[in-house]
Amino acid sequence: MHHMTFSAPPNSAPPLCVVACELVCGDRSQAIAAASALYLMHAASFTHEHLPFTDRPKPKPKPTVHSGYGPDFELLIPDAMVPFGYYELLAMSDDPAQDTSGRVLRVMVELTRAMGSQGIIDGEYQDGKMY
Repeated sequence: MHHMTFSAPPNSAPPLCVVACELVCGDRSQAIAAASALYLMHAASFTHEHLPFTDRPKPKPKPTVHSGYGPDFELLIPDAMVPFGYYELLAMSDDPAQDTSGRVLRVMVELTRAMGSQGIIDGEYQDGKMY
């Protein structure tokens, strides 16, 4: 999972998450958990898009995600990244001194929408219809 997470190119959503939190006087440590979840989900999507056994044209001439673990693991690892992102968010709400459960739930709902049929999945479906 480590290899595929850090094989994905950087993206601006995680830093924007931290900056937006700081802009509204939020706690940076809580924003880091949300930013980490965002990046994990970006990496999972990127990995699925660049699996070596898909027929879709590759945006780069050389493979970026091949890990050498075989296609079974290359397909399953990104599927494990998404729940790990949710775990990072839930771990953020473990501190009993801070009542963050409502905010964590709202972030999870928005991430689920962004990853689901109204977001990344729909985009992947639309891309797949072209090929």
